[in-house]
Amino acid sequence: MYILSQIETNGNQILSCKSLSDSERYWDIFIDRNHLNKLKYLKPVLIPSSGYSRVQLENLDFFNCVIPIPVFSERFKERIEDVLCDEMDFVHGEIISAKGNVSIYIGLIKNVLHVFDEENSGKRFLCNGDVVPDSPYYYILPQTDFYIARDSKYPSKYVVSEKFKELCDSNGFKLIFSNQPIYNMKWMNEITGKVEEVFNDYVDFFKGQESTSKVFVSYNCRIPNVSGTTYLEILLKEDMLNEKDIDLLTIEINYDIKDGVADVRGEFFGSDGVILNEFHHHADTADIDGFEKSLVSFMETIRNEYDDILYKKFINPKF
Repeated sequence: MYILSQIETNGNQILSCKSLSDSERYWDIFIDRNHLNKLKYLKPVLIPSSGYSRVQLENLDFFNCVIPIPVFSERFKERIEDVLCDEMDFVHGEIISAKGNVSIYIGLIKNVLHVFDEENSGKRFLCNGDVVPDSPYYYILPQTDFYIARDSKYPSKYVVSEKFKELCDSNGFKLIFSNQPIYNMKWMNEITGKVEEVFNDYVDFFKGQESTSKVFVSYNCRIPNVSGTTYLEILLKEDMLNEKDIDLLTIEINYDIKDGVADVRGEFFGSDGVILNEFHHHADTADIDGFEKSLVSFMETIRNEYDDILYKKFINPKF
């Protein structure tokens, strides 16, 4: 997910409201979505700071504003309005300055989703005891497809999706996309916990095999909040090995999490590196049940085929 910003060539480039009452009025309508019946009488006016040139005012497709409303060029509106009509209305306004007036469109975002991760974002404590979100800000990837959305609890925060970015890139619009962090620790903890839980369900089975010397379960964090590996290792008894002398079997689960999507790969192999079985699960991190089913199915296949694999490949036939 992304936050939109303006291409800046120097400092002091931002649009302001003409007055405090205008600022409050625009906030009330465009952010809190109150009194929408007044839209038909509204023609917003914004004032540019001194850092803009006339050429920039005419050529930029997105403008930074002192209040969190998306301000687009007329060119942007004409090309994109039909695509975004279900998620955003365009309200005609004007930038007024000594350098000349420029037609603009403010986006009235109709799409409201849970996108802001209040729990894991920073917090600031006010003198009256209230707590408000503060940096670092984290976001949650919605379970629904979207172009642009305001947060359902903190409507001053809005984001756009990858497909919004692709739409803008294909049209050559002049604006900046800042990639926003998705907090992965919750999902990483859930996936790691689920792997360990499932592994522990099978530990007794492997320990109970006549050929087993020891069983180990371990975890390695490769990149915090992003990727990790959990191992279930089965050490075989030396006096039962055949001439291959392969004494260690490993079930390895690797998981990578990015932007709310989990990519999980499992492999069962011997110490010679030959893969005996494998699985791949790629899905939304919220689908923990689906992930568990895939993992259990993988482990059940290993259990059902274990004796056959063991005695054909690793154990001396006399046993």
